[in-house]
Formats: sequence, C-alpha cells, structure tokens
Amino acid sequence: MSGRKHVRTYVGLGALRGCLIPVVACVVAALGTVLVPSLSVQPAFAAERRIVVIEDADYFGADYRTVRDVDLEACKATCLDDPICQAFTYNVSASWCFLKSDFGDLKKFKGAIAGRVVAVRDAPSVPAVAERRADLGYLPRSLSDEAERYASSLADRFYANGAGLGALTRDADAAMAAGRTEAAHALFGRALTLAPERFDLWAGLAQSALAAEPDDWQARQRLQEAASAAAVNAYLRSGNDGERVRALELIARSYMPRQLWKPAIRSYRLALTIRDDDTLRADYEKLVAEHGFRIINHQVDSDAAAPRICLVFSEKLQTARPNLADFVHVDDAPGTSVEVEDAQICVDGVRHGGRYAIEVRPGLPSADGETIEKPVRLSIYVRDRAPSVRVIGRAYVLPSGKDPTIPLVSVNTGLIGAEIYRVGDRAIAELIRSGRFLDQLSAYRADEIRNDTGARIWEGEIEVDQVLNQDVTTAVPLDDIGIDLKPGAYALVARPANDARNQWGPFATQWFVVSDLGLTSYSGRDGLHVMVRSLASAKARGAVTLQLIAANNEVLGEAESDEAGYARFAPGLARGTGGMRPAVLMARAADGDYAFLDLAKAAFDLTDRGVEGRPAPGPLDVYAFTERGVYRPGAQVHAMALVRDSKAVASGDVPLTFVFARPDGVEHRRINSPDGGLGGHNVTLPLSPGAAQGTWSLTVYADPKGEALARKTFLVEDFQPERVDFDLETDATRIDPQDPPEIALSARYLYGAPAGGQRLEGEITLRPTRTWGTEHKGYLFGLADEESYPNSQALPADLVTDEDGALSFVPLLPETPADTQLTQAEIVARLVDAGGRFVERTLSLPVAPEGPRIGIRPLFEDAVEEGGPAAFNVIVVDETGARQEAKGLSWTLSKLERNYQWYQSDGTWQYDAVTTTQRVDTGTLDVSDTDVAALSLPVQWGQYRLEITVGGAAPTATSVDFSAGWYVADAGSETPDVLEVGLDREAYRPGDTAKLRLKARFPGVALISVMADGLVSTQTVEVAQAGDMSIDVPVTEDWGTGAYVTATLYRPMDIEAKRMPARAIGVQWLGVEPGDRRLDLSLEAPEQMRPRNTLSVPLKLANLAPGEEAYVTLAAVDLGILNLTRYEPPAPDAWYFGQRELGMEIRDLYGQLIDRMAGTRGRVRSGGDGMGWASRGRRRPRSPWRCSPASCASATTARRWSNSKCRTSTAPCV
Repeated sequence: MSGRKHVRTYVGLGALRGCLIPVVACVVAALGTVLVPSLSVQPAFAAERRIVVIEDADYFGADYRTVRDVDLEACKATCLDDPICQAFTYNVSASWCFLKSDFGDLKKFKGAIAGRVVAVRDAPSVPAVAERRADLGYLPRSLSDEAERYASSLADRFYANGAGLGALTRDADAAMAAGRTEAAHALFGRALTLAPERFDLWAGLAQSALAAEPDDWQARQRLQEAASAAAVNAYLRSGNDGERVRALELIARSYMPRQLWKPAIRSYRLALTIRDDDTLRADYEKLVAEHGFRIINHQVDSDAAAPRICLVFSEKLQTARPNLADFVHVDDAPGTSVEVEDAQICVDGVRHGGRYAIEVRPGLPSADGETIEKPVRLSIYVRDRAPSVRVIGRAYVLPSGKDPTIPLVSVNTGLIGAEIYRVGDRAIAELIRSGRFLDQLSAYRADEIRNDTGARIWEGEIEVDQVLNQDVTTAVPLDDIGIDLKPGAYALVARPANDARNQWGPFATQWFVVSDLGLTSYSGRDGLHVMVRSLASAKARGAVTLQLIAANNEVLGEAESDEAGYARFAPGLARGTGGMRPAVLMARAADGDYAFLDLAKAAFDLTDRGVEGRPAPGPLDVYAFTERGVYRPGAQVHAMALVRDSKAVASGDVPLTFVFARPDGVEHRRINSPDGGLGGHNVTLPLSPGAAQGTWSLTVYADPKGEALARKTFLVEDFQPERVDFDLETDATRIDPQDPPEIALSARYLYGAPAGGQRLEGEITLRPTRTWGTEHKGYLFGLADEESYPNSQALPADLVTDEDGALSFVPLLPETPADTQLTQAEIVARLVDAGGRFVERTLSLPVAPEGPRIGIRPLFEDAVEEGGPAAFNVIVVDETGARQEAKGLSWTLSKLERNYQWYQSDGTWQYDAVTTTQRVDTGTLDVSDTDVAALSLPVQWGQYRLEITVGGAAPTATSVDFSAGWYVADAGSETPDVLEVGLDREAYRPGDTAKLRLKARFPGVALISVMADGLVSTQTVEVAQAGDMSIDVPVTEDWGTGAYVTATLYRPMDIEAKRMPARAIGVQWLGVEPGDRRLDLSLEAPEQMRPRNTLSVPLKLANLAPGEEAYVTLAAVDLGILNLTRYEPPAPDAWYFGQRELGMEIRDLYGQLIDRMAGTRGRVRSGGDGMGWASRGRRRPRSPWRCSPASCASATTARRWSNSKCRTSTAPCV
C-alpha cells in the first residue's frame, strides 16, 4: 500500500504521522504506550464523548443505521448524539455515514474514513498523566520499563480477530465470573488492542492474570509479569481516586508473588494516602510485618566477657545519620550505651543475669528511606556465659623442668573432662604434611588418632576454680597425671563437664612436646644448619642426635650437634622436592629428651628489621638490560647481560639464551649468545615495521629448561620524544594535611635552555590505603568496612614557569577520603608548551595521619582452621610511622553473619549484603614501642572480625576480617622479638673488624651469625646484663659483596621467677666496599652534536691495571626517548654490591613455647569417663554446677534462674 495514514483526535493531541497498515497497530502505538497514555473511557460514569478518526480505513460490521447525503462533520455529530453509536465509517465518494453499535478490527478501505467514540470525562489530563507517572517514581526502572514494553507490544500479544469491543468485554466479564481466568485474560488483552486507553480493561487484565494458576511454572511466571505490567498501566490511565486505589492495590498484589516486597509495600502505602480503608490497611500492615523494614531478630552475645544485646533489622540503617541511636531507649539501665552497625543496633554495657526493657521508637530510618512505623518494646534477658574451655595460643613446646604445667582457660565450670593422645615420632611427618598438626580435635579426629595413628594414654578430670562469668586460667600439672613421656607429639583434649551444647567438637586441644631442646635452623645454598640450645640455661647442647625427615617419612640424613650445639646437613639433602622435600627436623638427646621443628612452616619475616633488596642470587647472578625503555616498530632492540657468580666474579664461557616474547605472551624469538668476554653478552633483535605494540618481555636463561636468571620488559610504540625535562621535588617525606609542603620544579629544554613560560596543570589525588609501605609489611591499618574513595583536586590555576624554567606551588588538598585508614597522595603534573604537547611527571607521598594508628598483622593467610586459634601481631605507630607505646587498647572479636537480600533491577537479579555481628570475646591489650603485642583467639567455623580501638584525645580503630573452617592457606610468617643492633660503618673491606653494637634488654647468651648466600661464621657471646655492648666481627673474603649480621639473644628459663625462655633477633646489612672492582670510568662528549655525523667519545678507565682486560658497551640515545619511560642508566655496581634479601631461611621453636608459668594449679583426678561421654556416647558425669533448688537456696550468695535452675557466684553446690 502507498500513501500515508493519519490519526486525528479532537482533544488537542495533534497529528501523528508515519504509521503503516495494519492500521490497528498504529492505533495501539499512538494510544497504548505507558509513557503517553491517551484519554480513558470509563462506562460507569457519564462521560463527554469525542471522536477519533482514521483515514482510508473501515470498522467492518456492526452497522445498525445508515445516514445518507451528509458530510463528515454531520456524520460525527450524528454518532455523538446517538448513545448507541460506538463507531462509524464515512464513505467520502457517496457521502454516506454507516453508524455502528460496536467496532472490531480496523481494515484498509480506500476512500473511507473510520471514526470511533472515546469518552473523556474522569480521564487524566496531560498534567495528571505526569503526576501519575511521578506517583510511581518509587518503582525500579526495570519495572517501569516492563510496563512500557508490555503496553507497546499489545498487538503482538493479542489479536481481536474481527470481534467487537463490546462483545470482547462482555465475554471477558463472563469468563471471569465463571472462573475461566486464563480465557478472561486473553479476552481482556484482545479488547485492549481495540481500546488501549480503557482503565477497566487494564484492571481486568491484571485481575485475570492474578487469578490464573496454570500448572506450568513458566506460564505462571509470564502471567505474574503480565499482571504487574497491566496494573501499572491501569494506574497511569486511572481517572479518579477510586480507580487509583484499585490500581495500586493490584500493583501491590501483583508484586507479592514475585517477592518484590518493597514496591508492593510502597504501593499499599500510596493507596492509603489516597483513601484510608480498613481492609487495605490490614493487608498493608500484614505485609510490612512479614516483609517490610522491621526488627527480624534480637541476639544476645552472652558468651562474651562483656555481653551486649543487638536488635537485627531487615535492612541496612542510615548509619551516616547523626543521633540514630536516639531512636533506641533502655529503661533503668545506667552505664549502657547504644551503637549502630550496618543493619543492627546494639546495647553495650549490659550485665550477665540482667533483664532489660528496650524500646525502638517510630521513625527509625533504613538506608533507603523506610521507617519503623510503630514503637517496638522488647524485654530481653542476658543469660550467664555458657561453660567453655580453651587453650592459650598455638604453641606446642612445653619447656621441661620442675613440675611442667599446661594452661587452660575455663568459663563457668568447676570440672573439666580431659583426655591425652599420643602420636608417635614416625607419624609426625605425615601429621604435619596433612596440615592436621595443631588442629583442634573433634570427636571423630580424636577417635581416628586413638584407633589408627596413635593412642589414648590418659583420661580423667581436672578440678578448676570458678568465678561466675569470668575467665579462669588453670595450670594442668603433667607430673600429677603421671604419663611416661616418649618421642612423639601429645594432644591434651578438654571440654567442660557441664557442656551440653558441644557434643562433637572441635574441642579445646593443646598439642605439646615436653622438652629442653631449643632448635634453630638456617636453610641456605650451603645446606641446613642447626643450632641446639637448652631452653632452661640457654647454653649449647652437644651430643644431640638430629634427623632430617622427608615429607614421605624417609630419613634424609642424620647428624650430631657438637659442643657448640651446631650441626649441618649437606646441601643435597635439603634440596629435595615432592615427597623427598625436607619436612621435619627431629632431635633426640641421650637422656631421652625429644623435640622436633616443622620445616614446612614459613620462615621468619624480618623485613621490619631492614631486610630488603633484590632476591639473593643463585650460583649464577645475571644482570640484564636494554639501552632504552621504548622502541618504534622497525627499530632494533639491543640487549646486554653480565654473568657473575655469587661473589660478583666474572663467569666466562657461560652461553646464554635470550628469549623475547610479544605483548600477548607468545614467544617471538630466542637468540643463543656465546660469552663475549668476561661474562659479557650483547644481542640485537630487529623489530619488523608491523611489530605488535605493547609491553614486550626479555627472559635470560643459562639452561632453557631451567629457571630464568633475569627478566626485563620494554615497550614497542609509536611515540614522540619529549622536548622538556623536569622533576617534581620537595623536602618533605610525607604530606602534613594542616601544612602541605611546597612542591618545586625546574624545567629545561633537552638542548639545555630553560623552559620558561610553560603552563603547568594537573591534579592531586588522595587514595585510601590500609598498608604502610614496606616499613610495616603485613600490617593492616584502619577499619575493614570503612567506605572510602579517592578524592581529587586540581592544582592551583595560572601556574607558569618563570624565565629560568622554575616554578613552585603548594597543593590544595582535597578532603581526606578515610577516617581510620591511611592515605596516599599522588601529584600528577603536566607541563604544557605553546603547541599543546605536554610532559607529565608524578610524585607520590604518604599523607601523615592525624594521630596514632593501630596496625594488625594476621599470622595466617585469609583463614584459620576451625577451632583456631587465630593469631595476630599488633603495633601502634605515630604520624611518622615510628612505633609507640599504648596502654589499654580494647579489642573485640565478632562473628559475622551475612544475609543476602535479592532484588531485580533493570531485568537482572542483584543483591544487597546485610552484615550483622555477634560478639564472641572482648579484652584489653598493652603495646610496647619495641616488641609487637600478640593476640591468639579461638574461633569456630564461620567469618570473623577482630577490631581494636583506642580512645583518648586521638581515638582510632583498626579491624581485620577473616574466616575459620574454610580452605586454609599456608600459615603466615612469624615475626620474632626485636633486638636492637647497629654497625659503626656502612661498608668494610676484607680484613677490617666491624663493631656490632647490641642493645640487650635482658641478660643471656648472644649468638652472632654472618650470612651471605650461606652461613659464613658464628660466635657466641655471654651477655651479663641488660644494656649496650659492642662485639667485634672480623670481615673476611668469604663475605663476598656483602652479608647480613644477625644477633640472636637467648634468655634462659627461671622457674622461681616465673620467667619463660625467650629469644630476640636483630639483623644488620654489612656492605663490602668493591674497591678497584668498581671501574673508575669517565667519558667526554661534546655539548652539541649535529645529526648524521659520527660521534667520537673518549673513554678513560683510571683504575685499570696495565695489561688488565676490560670491555665497554656504549649507547647513545635521545634523552627525550629515555624520559618517556623514566629510564634509569645501567648500574651493575649497585646490582652486584648493593643490599640483597637475606639468602637464608630462619626458623626456631622459641615462638612455639607454651607458657608454663600461667594459671593456678588445678587438681587432677585420673580415670573415670574423662571425655568418653562426649565422643563415644557414654553417660555424662555429674556437673558440680547442677544442683537442686533446695541445696542452692541454702547458699548465701545463690540466685535463682528464670528456668528454675540456680547457680552461685562464690562456691558450687555439690
């Protein structure tokens, strides 16, 4: 069909052009969209009748009268005057008007004009339509779009098929009355294709879809979505308050099967603002009570030493709103405080055994604006702490000596059931390899040891003191138990005799070995070195047999300590892999003493003592470099390498393989390079004009199948060299927010002239961070859940270099992005020339925090075993990063519960994570300015948060989230106590004597060790008293290019003074001056050079002996190209003679000592059930806490529980 069809209305909507046949689709598109609804008809009301006409169209059938010889206007008037008339067709050529009592499908008819009647009374005006749309502004965009798409696709979903509107409407009503809801839904849809402006049809479509219950879930889901879309469209076409309320009720009801609770609740709420109906309000309140913003739970953290009550809400709260805690009131409870956390409000300061009346006042807001509508009153009881037992720390070596004891911490129990298991020494390697050593044992694991891998050697009971709701530390005397100690590992498993909750574990488990053997190992290229000292006296232990055990339980080797307590295993024994890798070091003395050291655990982390630099080299130390950092496609890459041994002596005749890889990681080319003289290598890689752009890599091998000896990267790009050079400079090492430092620069053109008149622009960005560089490696600062984002601020305007190219400015800092976390500042400055080209430089500085900060270092990676314990180191640092002393830090261990609220947005399902916390334990901690403080906390399966706070004039807080019982990575590195050491010079020559200053904090024995790529030397020094002392350390050729001097101070055990053995370690890098091994090279170059000329460069090696051979590599590169990548000139002297990482791994037992001095001595009763009733279902022993009400009533300090059980705070009823 050709030509255009026109739709005209007589209500001022104008003309819509461009619709094509079928004309019915044009009508739907013009009148049926959700965003621009047409005027509605509601037969229940007297309405003004108006005509909509469509040219070249005919409403076929339903003729009841014909009016002849009239024009179009007269035909319209005749139809409007006749209440039967619903439509007409006007024949233009014959001037006949066919009146119709109904209308159906619109059909093409050349020369005819079709018209139909629309009613406009009670229909929303155009402004009212906008108001309707604004009313529904609370709907997510996805639901609004859903309704719009549905309305615009009516013609695709339904087809009138020649039926008239009246007939379809009558049939739909009849189908609904008969309960044929799916048929009614189809009929209402067909009717809407003819009259998409009708509110009653949209409402019927929604009602029928809600009532339909097809068996197929997909059909059911489609009908639910159709009901929602139809209800929204009904509201947009509503003409009076009654229609609005009905549509809103339909919207709410349609969202409920889809679990879209928030929009359903808000639809009910809007309906109630229009008309307060009792039935409607009852439905609304029921929905709010079940799915609205409400208190869904309250929890009492009664097992913590400092209990609290938490009210848990269904949604996150407006935590940023001030005075939110004022919405919660606690009656007659002085000393309590209210804290707001994410989706819960907690009352702190409550006491065990108390009952508290708590009121939540109306108006408490959620994060998305919902509020508590009615007051909520709760009466909550805080019960006493549940009986429990736990161990202290994760140690396993119990120093032997007079009356050794194992500490246990108990709560609300007077009797502990206990068992001791033994795993033989031949099973230790497998126990460690499996990761089960030091685990807290469950009933199943305990039975597994008893039946398969070990034996139960004792069971009994331990009487302990008890103070109601307080932690009690009891020392369990092993001598009273009377076990015959043999080589192997022991596990003391304990639980309260009156614990009815934890039937299967894990239970408190203290692994132990009773020993006087203090083992220390040093692993390096020259083998495994072992030091054996007495824990009791700190003296060397000779004649101790040492065995190196592999992971597969093979004995790799055996050695015996000499009179200095030293033994060594050959390098080959320590280099095994797979099952033959070293796993355990076992020690046996002639007197039966026994100990072992886990070689699989992480070595000491000594980075806080200045251990840094590149990794320690192997037998071949390769220094590789390219002559610049960036190349154009088609250029040549010149790569060089020097081969030296571990002492920087040239290794000639060693061929190398240079492997070049493209940016996608695919190998591009490998080049074999023979020795070019004195270990030097030089290769050239031609790049093709089409070479891939990006970051290329160079890897150097001596054995292509072995490990890489060096790695470098370079760029391949099209580039323009820089023409100006400058650097951002400041004397400040950190930025003081109250007094930002001055930043200066001096710009010069690369040909030498000052770059005056250059405009400077850029920005300073503050980024939150939780780490303090390498200074406090492994420590986290600030709250884990603090929401913080980078903030930026433009540099001051009108910054221009002066005639000398100089410029200085003080940056204006943006708002600091974090309160408790640290902040890093990055200044990006661009010097722009007149042509618009710019040169960019960056300066990064830490921002000094306002006040001290707490650092927490987990001694594990991400997760710990179920039962824990989770161990942490804690420090406090000032604004400069220096450690400082702090007293009375408060720590809280909380268990995290995360609930996920799913919702649909923009057609996809998303969720909000609502986190609530349950307090597990609290306490205080003192931190010194020298040693780290330690925390060891037992945990069960789940997710946890440790938070440490400090009050006073400068309050701050830090928290760490972690998991227990999930996948457990390798344990983190242990950090030993610090021993302050120093040297009198920065570098020495062989033959010199270095003065090592040692600041001892206690008397004992100091072991001085020199370590390079292996153990060079050791000496032992008696330290008679605390304080400063100086030790002479001879410097020998064996030190190579430099070495670390370590000083380990051992303190003996003193049982009478209740002082445990201890050790502290200090480390200092001792550099060796290269002397004439660093060539005194000088060169002369002209100040200016013209292009395409030969450059002659005179060289001079001032300290090269006559007849001595040397090789020189010379490269001339545009400085503008070097500056693009901030290229640093090759510095092989710094590479070979600079500080390196410590090439030895240090481990010892001193961080694994059980504190045998802790606790009050307990009373052991051997035999009986022990823990058998827990793990094997036998009868539980009678608890001294359980007694009759009558017996409790006679106790002067007894109190009665609400459940008719009783307890006493001073003495148990028995």
